[in-house]
Amino acid sequence: DLLSQMLEPLMMVVIGSLIGIIMMGMYLPIFNMGSVIQ
Repeated sequence: DLLSQMLEPLMMVVIGSLIGIIMMGMYLPIFNMGSVIQ
């Protein structure tokens, strides 16, 4: 039970960072295209 209590926040951080990386990967090309157009 102690292990699961320690793993839960760790998993949340890992999942959150993965989602953040995916979002950055999706948004960076859009910003790059916008700067190229300008």
